[in-house]
Amino acid sequence: MAKKGRSKGGRGGKGFGGGGKGFGKSAPGQGTAVAKARGAVTADRAAPAPVGVGASAAPPAPAAASAPKPDVGAIIDSLDEEADVFWQLIPHILTTDAALANADLSRVLAMVEFVRGRRSLLDADVVSDAWRPEDELHAYMPGIAASPWHDPSTFEVTAELEANYETIRREFEALLADGSAHFQTVTEMNYESGWKTLVLRYNSQTMAGFPYHLCPVTHSILQRVPVAGRIAGFNRQLPTSGIPAHTDGNNMWLTLQMGIALPQSGGGEGGGGAAADEGRPWISVGGERRHWEEGKCLVYDTTYVHETFNPSREGERVVLHVDFWNAVHTRVPPARPAAEAAGALSEAELSAMRKVYELRERFLEAEGVSRVAEKRL
Repeated sequence: MAKKGRSKGGRGGKGFGGGGKGFGKSAPGQGTAVAKARGAVTADRAAPAPVGVGASAAPPAPAAASAPKPDVGAIIDSLDEEADVFWQLIPHILTTDAALANADLSRVLAMVEFVRGRRSLLDADVVSDAWRPEDELHAYMPGIAASPWHDPSTFEVTAELEANYETIRREFEALLADGSAHFQTVTEMNYESGWKTLVLRYNSQTMAGFPYHLCPVTHSILQRVPVAGRIAGFNRQLPTSGIPAHTDGNNMWLTLQMGIALPQSGGGEGGGGAAADEGRPWISVGGERRHWEEGKCLVYDTTYVHETFNPSREGERVVLHVDFWNAVHTRVPPARPAAEAAGALSEAELSAMRKVYELRERFLEAEGVSRVAEKRL
């Protein structure tokens, strides 16, 4: 079976952190970047590990008494200005971080090597999977077992979201009525696909000036989720529009969507089978089509070819969308051993990757690349 194709410019595109800008590619002004590298090597070495979902998240690993002191001059002298300076610095930054000194970061460092061009790190099951175009992967951590769809009940956050659905929907309606928060496009794919997002969090960060007082429950829940280097927010899909088939290139993330407001099909849920489903918005991941339900969560892996469509002629489709790290502690306790066996990120790996994303954003901003979340289009 031939590999499935995709539309260019998918959600997150080629960009690190969903910004559509140069994941694994040279940032603008590499000479300037080298000049700034000395400070980057020593910045934030003692930053605490992030807290995960809920009170049951595992505590961070104890810090070592000391971390090796980097020879900054030697590091700067070793940089290749023809390659992306950022990714050359990351191994030095992580291995000299006191908070990560006792951690096994071998997979994180392998991910860095992959970004720098070592494609041989791809696991065999990716290369052989027709629904996961390996040439579209731009950030890859070896050893993470993959599946197009994941059981929502195995994640802690899904039960909390579903239990608070009515409140979350009222908060969404309050945001619409207030008018101070704006839907926006987040990648080039949005322009013609009828999909816009009301961004609540970007790369785990809050949005300056956002009226969080209008959505306190939604905001509180999302604060306890390890939101990945993209977005958490409300997505709307206009009538008779959809996202074309595409893949997103990061295997360390999963995506959760909960139905908030959905157009009603003529047949409803009670009967009619396929005919009743024809008017319902759908999403297909890895060739399997499913429908959203109000107050129910879907969890899927966007490295598989996926697409959406809202066939309604009148009603918008609105979902709460959360991109989050595929980490062991995001699961309910009984599901954690299986998640660990399947290669989900450990606490140390999650802490390291969140540090990488924070630094990457700062690096790109220093080079004049704006955050997508700050643009109103």
